[in-house]
Amino acid sequence: MRTNHYTTKKVGDYLYNQLTPEHCLYLINEEKSNLFLTSSEMHTIEDYVSNVVSVNSLDSHAIVLHIWCLLNEDELNFYLNMEKVMPYSIDHYILKLLRPNKKIKQFLQSRTIDQGIKFVLAYYLACATLQWGDAIILEHEQGQALCETNRERDYFLLSEEEDLAYVENREFYHFQKTIIHLMASDFGKTDRLNRLIDEALQLMRSYLSIHANTIVKENSHF
Repeated sequence: MRTNHYTTKKVGDYLYNQLTPEHCLYLINEEKSNLFLTSSEMHTIEDYVSNVVSVNSLDSHAIVLHIWCLLNEDELNFYLNMEKVMPYSIDHYILKLLRPNKKIKQFLQSRTIDQGIKFVLAYYLACATLQWGDAIILEHEQGQALCETNRERDYFLLSEEEDLAYVENREFYHFQKTIIHLMASDFGKTDRLNRLIDEALQLMRSYLSIHANTIVKENSHF
């Protein structure tokens, strides 16, 4: 997203500065890219987002960016890149589930939230949705093989590869369709995703409580 790399003091191997606009599901310019990177440098967080099985570490960090954009759709006028809707229908489906979530909206409205805090919230929500997605994919009979394939490729750059083989392209779209069906079924029949979102918000509250004197001024009790 910018060419100069920075040295981070955060725990874990953070890869945000290696993301490009092509990794993003939203239309993002250099100014907003740099704002995201600045926001990611504000706080220290354990690198749990890399501990996923369905995508590689860089792509898991891209999901934090997607959710940060989602949380800023109104404030920063983020718009989805419509060319990426079909190739990444799984990820758009997850964003669609997060967007109307009342507890997330209540959390954002209950405090004065700066971009650094939105980044932390995006991070915890990314961990939650990745955990949910991993569980659903691994429950599929070909889930392990699908995860191994995804980890070996640049998932969010596949749509940019014009020479992608026809068979591989067809399998990629079939994978998206299959997993969305499983996710929709799970979301309709269980509260698994909502419980993970609740856990993410609780982690966020704990984080704010620990750092209350330095990062946020509360408007009201949550």
